[in-house]
Amino acid sequence: MYWQVISMTITAGLLDSLNPIAISQQVVLQSTSKSRHGILGYILGIGVTNFLFGLLFYFGLGDFFGEIIFSLQLESVILKKSLLIILGLGLVIFSLGKILFLKNNQEKKPAVKKDSLLSMKQLFVIGVLSCLMELTSALPYLAYLTALSSFNLSKMEGILVLLFYNLGLFNLPLLVLYAASLIFTESFVKIYTAIQRLIYFFLKYVLPLFLFLLGSFFLYLGFFA
Repeated sequence: MYWQVISMTITAGLLDSLNPIAISQQVVLQSTSKSRHGILGYILGIGVTNFLFGLLFYFGLGDFFGEIIFSLQLESVILKKSLLIILGLGLVIFSLGKILFLKNNQEKKPAVKKDSLLSMKQLFVIGVLSCLMELTSALPYLAYLTALSSFNLSKMEGILVLLFYNLGLFNLPLLVLYAASLIFTESFVKIYTAIQRLIYFFLKYVLPLFLFLLGSFFLYLGFFA
């Protein structure tokens, strides 16, 4: 039985670790980290969140929390419309403020300031949020948890297996990328410089326009939908 659990865990964990979204996010976030080791916060955030979700599902608490979330869903149409209008106005005002600020404060060089770099704690939070957003499509992980629950493992054995899956196998490509950034520093510096310029352009020009369009769409839904 234990050999089956181990082989299934290694196979599922390695396949699940091939996540192009998480890998590409790490490349981008490493270019905005205050230190070379700060990205470990992002990796740990993803692994811990996925591990806690696995515990909830494995020990049967997923249905309990699902019922709570379902019971808190908004049923009032008027309240939904009001929230859409408020959110839409907020996004439109914020985006217009950013656009007007750009016109009055054009910066000469598209460089990322040190104050805007992310700490390990901030990267950990980003890792948690990123993992939570991807849990909605975590079908391979759910299939693995379902199969794992069919084995008569003790609570401690189940916890250890999930720790190995999430903090070891699931994060393996991210850890390899982190190690590569330490070994091939010069090559990664060039990549980070190019990414920083893209991030600067996106935050300064693309994001305000996107938020304005999104806010306008929310306003339309709130008033006319």
